[in-house]
Amino acid sequence: MKRVDLHSMSVGELLLRYIELATQRERAEVRSLIAEQNRAIREIWRIEDELKLRPGDQRIALTSLFDHPNRQVRCEAALATAYVAPVASRRMLETIIRLGWEPQSSQARERLMNLDSGFFVPS
Repeated sequence: MKRVDLHSMSVGELLLRYIELATQRERAEVRSLIAEQNRAIREIWRIEDELKLRPGDQRIALTSLFDHPNRQVRCEAALATAYVAPVASRRMLETIIRLGWEPQSSQARERLMNLDSGFFVPS
């Protein structure tokens, strides 16, 4: 996976890349391609970090992906927005759990459990 210069990308371009990577992660997970999945996750985190550094913490833009047709995209966006949009993030995570999407519902359940216990504090 080629490393992209995220700093020169617009928020819209970062969101498109985020969608691409979340979709890659899902495909890799289904095929048990752990190294590929881990690469996608690291790139997703890089985008989240880049958005956080932008004026006004542009991770809020990830909430626009809550209606995306791909469930992994929705899940990644919900996981990433717990600090900037805690109510909307929680609502999306609860929806994912209620719909029973796997493995996304397990990811959502774990995040809510960690938030509620104080083990995970969004930043």
